[in-house]
Amino acid sequence: MRKVFLVIFEILLFGACTVEKTDEVDDKDTSDQSYESGMSDNQSDTSDESEMSDEESDTSDESGMSDNQSDTSDESEMSDNQSDTSDESEMSDDQSDQSDESEMSDEQSDQSEIPDEDTATSDHVEVINNTDGSVTVNVTLNAEKDAVTSYLMDAASSSWNYFYGSSINVGFRVYDLLEDEYVAYHSAFRFTDVDVPAGATIESAEFSFHPTNEVDSSKKLYLRAAMEKSVDSEPFDTSNYTTDRPDQRSETTASIDEHLLKCIELDDCYDPESSYCKDRAKDCWDREVRYTMRGDFKEMVQEIIDTTGWVKKNAMTVFITGTYPSAMPSGERPDYSNDRSVTGYDTDKAPSYYPVLSITFTVK
Repeated sequence: MRKVFLVIFEILLFGACTVEKTDEVDDKDTSDQSYESGMSDNQSDTSDESEMSDEESDTSDESGMSDNQSDTSDESEMSDNQSDTSDESEMSDDQSDQSDESEMSDEQSDQSEIPDEDTATSDHVEVINNTDGSVTVNVTLNAEKDAVTSYLMDAASSSWNYFYGSSINVGFRVYDLLEDEYVAYHSAFRFTDVDVPAGATIESAEFSFHPTNEVDSSKKLYLRAAMEKSVDSEPFDTSNYTTDRPDQRSETTASIDEHLLKCIELDDCYDPESSYCKDRAKDCWDREVRYTMRGDFKEMVQEIIDTTGWVKKNAMTVFITGTYPSAMPSGERPDYSNDRSVTGYDTDKAPSYYPVLSITFTVK
């Protein structure tokens, strides 16, 4: 019985020990599992961290990519901006080129407006450099009161008429028809900015104008031409009848004393080829044809240029007066006491119709 009890006790004891071992194993297993679980958790954490790291890396990569993309975008934008800047620069260059071309075009336009060096023209003065070295200056009358005329109305009271106009009379007008008495028109034509220097040698000088009427062969006329002896002819004052009429101004010593206007048609003249007949044909006047007075004005112009005080571009005045030949008997004079008219300053006509003083000179 006692043996039986001992056997049972040993069996129970063994079982308890077995249970403890099992518990220890279980504990150990549990601990190991826990450890493994911890490891797993750690691994999981590590994995998570790794994943996070990967994600962060990915994020970082993405961020980097984003930064790179941003940089690329920035570079692209910079490139675009540079491209835009380049385009703007090219546009600016194009505009600059266009501006330069425009300026060149303007300069070319300006150059095209510059007269040829052989010819210089202002509004009323033309300067021509001739091939022989001489210079011709054509001066056109360019002011209303630069074409004037006066005549005696009453000798007893010394009353005069004095006026300017678009048409200027030359020659004579009737003073007393019953007594066959006539008075002369004292006409004057003033030219400003005469571009001739002091000391110049005058080679030739001409005075020309456009008629305002035609003339038949029965009307003959003698004219006298002179110039004002002044180094700078003053403007005329048509309100001053007592001291500033053309007949009251001093004249050059040189003059053309007897210029005959006698119209003979060329076909009616004895020798159409002769200079006399050609001159007579010109005397018939045509209002569309410029008429140049015969006789050279060069001695008159030279006299003015040589006077102390003359300055280039000063003014000169031409006088035209009705006259008679000194040898003509007084009884014949009424046959030549006629008048004609010439264009003065007429705003209804082009300046090409105005009187012109033309001077050719050389300078040594």
